[in-house]
Amino acid sequence: LDSFGMVITEILSRSNEELIDTSAVWIADFEIFETSSLSEVFLPDLKRFEPAKGSARFSSGKRELFLDVDLPYVEYGEFRLDSLTINTTRSGNELLRNLHIVDLAYDTLTVPNIDVDFNRTEMGSEILLSINEYDSESNYRLGFDFRADTISGAITRTMSIKDQIVLNGENWKGKEGFEITFTDGQVLTKNAQISKDQKTLGISKSDSESPIIIAAEGFELASISGIIDTEVPVLDGIIDGNLEL
Repeated sequence: LDSFGMVITEILSRSNEELIDTSAVWIADFEIFETSSLSEVFLPDLKRFEPAKGSARFSSGKRELFLDVDLPYVEYGEFRLDSLTINTTRSGNELLRNLHIVDLAYDTLTVPNIDVDFNRTEMGSEILLSINEYDSESNYRLGFDFRADTISGAITRTMSIKDQIVLNGENWKGKEGFEITFTDGQVLTKNAQISKDQKTLGISKSDSESPIIIAAEGFELASISGIIDTEVPVLDGIIDGNLEL
């Protein structure tokens, strides 16, 4: 289990820790069904669940976890998830992972065609989030690197933005040196700002004692609310100023 936990960590980011047991290998196939007697007690708001199936292959020595999952449909309360799939493929020496959701909805609000691609690198992982990729006028795209370091015994995870930033069909650019760091329950930022022409949106927190400040200049709310699949924006208008949290 210790080795399995470390491999899971490495799926998102590399660490300096050595695996305790390099001989562990297992393969599992699974299928999940709704059991009405249990769901009535533990999941009382479950309205619909279509059986899910998947498989997993784990190798501690190779630091690899292959995971394939197919979850056709879940409806719980006001939430609906239509077709979630997770696939792992090999390209040369690299393992590529993709998570795809056809629709994720709450009540009448729907986010369509969600894709998350993972590619492990020497320093951590490259992650690409895409939403509504097939609509060039309202698609979203965010690419970033994720790495982990051990500093003074504490694991520090750092996210840095790549140049793949698209909001509501428009190309944005991340500020050079854009980083968000997570360590010991704290979030710290460095150059965490994106911009397009004269429009900017940023978040800053320089140390554990300082507040989180969200700063915007000429930022259109439709750039974010367009993520919801509606004929007109859920939110509209322009933000100028700072918000302190």
